Formats: sequence, C-alpha cells, structure tokens
Amino acid sequence: MPIEYRCGSPSIEEWEGLWKRDALEATVTNEEFYAAYDSLDEFLSTCGKNGFEDDCDFYVRGDPYGDKTQHIEIVNPNALTVEFLRHLQRWIRESYPAWRIVIPTFIAQNAVIVVYENIIRLTKAYETDLIGSLATVRQKMLSLDAFKHTSEKNR
Repeated sequence: MPIEYRCGSPSIEEWEGLWKRDALEATVTNEEFYAAYDSLDEFLSTCGKNGFEDDCDFYVRGDPYGDKTQHIEIVNPNALTVEFLRHLQRWIRESYPAWRIVIPTFIAQNAVIVVYENIIRLTKAYETDLIGSLATVRQKMLSLDAFKHTSEKNR
C-alpha cells in the first residue's frame, strides 16, 4: 500500500498525516531529515534558550516520521510569540523552503501550530487573530500541569 501524503498548507485539523510541499518531491531521507534538524537546532539558539532543561524555552524534537516536518516542543509557553513564529518562517524561507514546522500546544487534540514558508496555520478556532490567539494559547498552556514550573517562574 503506498504511503499517502498531503500537499499545500493544511492545518493539523485538516490533515494529521505525512506532508510534502508538492506531490513531485522525493520522500525525505534520514540524512536530509537530520541535516534539517541540525540546522534548525542551531538556528533556534539565536532566538531563545534552546534545550531540554526546565529553564529552556523550546527544543527540536528530532523524530523522523518520513516527511519534511520538524517538530518543536515548547518548554516555556511565554516564548510562543508571533515574533518566534516569524523567526521560524525565516529559517524555512532561507534554509529549507520545502519543509514545515509543527508545534503542539497540548491544549486540545488538534490545537497545533504549523509554520509553512508563507503561512502560519492553527485550528479554525484560533486562525482569525494570530496575536490574540497566541495570547490565549499561551495562557491555556500555562494552566496545564506540564507547564506549572514555567508559570511559577513567571510570577
């Protein structure tokens, strides 16, 4: 059975499976995936505290799923800003235009941010006002037990 991919710029609400920028692209190799991972990991160090410790802002997860998607985990929800997302778009545009970045928020099943070269997607409930929506998402994330260490630091 062939692997199914979607193209374009779907939100996770619209498509949770594998992705390609266009149908003619070859399947990503592990070598390509880890080259993009290393590049994004280094790039993230220019816009916040990148790493796996509790006092970090975010990290690149580094799990290859077979498509051109990198996943960033947020450690400090306050780092999740429009400027941060635009910074990620800059990495895509300047270094890896055939890639996208997925950022789970954990506030709902499909409440996932997807950063593409020319668009930032959320679920329909959050797409109308990016600045206001990110403020709401940050607030909801900070109320989750997984982020309590962050919300207590910021009091």
